[in-house]
Amino acid sequence: MSQETGQSLLPDGFIWSYWQATAQEIGLYSLNMIMLRAGLGRIVVAEKSLPKREPVSVAEFGHFQQALREYYGRGARGLLTRIGRGAWREMSQNLHIYRRIVVNFLRFLPASIGVRLVLNNLAAFLRYSGSWMSVQGSGKDLSFVDFSGLASFGQTAGEPVCWTMVGLIHGALESIAGKEYEVDEVSCRAAGSEACKFYIKFL
Repeated sequence: MSQETGQSLLPDGFIWSYWQATAQEIGLYSLNMIMLRAGLGRIVVAEKSLPKREPVSVAEFGHFQQALREYYGRGARGLLTRIGRGAWREMSQNLHIYRRIVVNFLRFLPASIGVRLVLNNLAAFLRYSGSWMSVQGSGKDLSFVDFSGLASFGQTAGEPVCWTMVGLIHGALESIAGKEYEVDEVSCRAAGSEACKFYIKFL
């Protein structure tokens, strides 16, 4: 992944929703403390307030993901998954009225169509300069593939670590399809793969 991509700015709607979801999970004090650990002190306002509404780069977001994982250790997986789910909820509540109608309409379509469309919407909400995400497969054999490695940018790990993305996918699917599925990250850029791939298993 190029340094230029690392300097790309994340969509404001996504990053603001992400900060809100993180604060709900760990509290404002912990959010700001981990921001300082991740080198994001420039957007910290005070110990117990949400950060400034400022642009955040892909590389900075990667530093924050790593700082969260290091601080929470074995508990980070569940935490980041919940934050991802919460970020989707926050994003979907703050969409432009037209996009909100479209997302709400998807729950009335056959599951095989609605799931694919909501995942395409998720990719659109997360799109930034240099990003490339796609939904692959058909029917009940679907994968969400992030060639850009949004949640693993600049990181090295021995296993998949894009738990925030797992949570975002869960959140998107829950909004239209209930809970009859599992999401597993089967490959990760942090672990040396060319893309972060998430397999969706319908139960």
